[in-house]
Amino acid sequence: MKNLIDFLISTLLIVIYTFPSNAQPTQLCRTPLSVFYVGMTGLGASWARTTCETTVMSAAGIADIQNSLRNTLDGLEILKDCYKFDTRELTLLISRIPTLTNVQAEAEIHTLVRKLQDVFARSNAVCDNRITLSSLYGAGLHLGAAQAHASCQQCGPTPMPMAFQTMIRNHLNTARDAFATYLP
Repeated sequence: MKNLIDFLISTLLIVIYTFPSNAQPTQLCRTPLSVFYVGMTGLGASWARTTCETTVMSAAGIADIQNSLRNTLDGLEILKDCYKFDTRELTLLISRIPTLTNVQAEAEIHTLVRKLQDVFARSNAVCDNRITLSSLYGAGLHLGAAQAHASCQQCGPTPMPMAFQTMIRNHLNTARDAFATYLP
């Protein structure tokens, strides 16, 4: 995994070409793709963070989830010409988080996760180095979820419950598979 991370960090320019019906190809560099990736990591973190909260979520938990989802919104906005998704849905969800239970928030974020997965799978973006928005989405989403699940358990009893170990491992395996498309 360290070699993969070193490879990703050393990549200075990634080019995405989009072909909307009325536009010329667009070149995007490291910064927009990094913002997108961090946003998708935030989506994964907010999705997993809901499982750390009690039914009535804490003020800190609500703020963390909303802030992570705002990062997601930033990530979606920066590449909005590469896919079709109405971000007002996410903006509405962010505003509704304080009114939801942790189970409701998890379900609504999971619905958004699936919807965005479909959106990016249909994206007409073509990237160099075999990079797609779909693989970048999957890698960020699942690394964010794994990190949030692990953070929720770090002050708990050891060893960590097997269910959480399995969930974290599954997220890491999914992220690894998404990153594998970047290997030479």
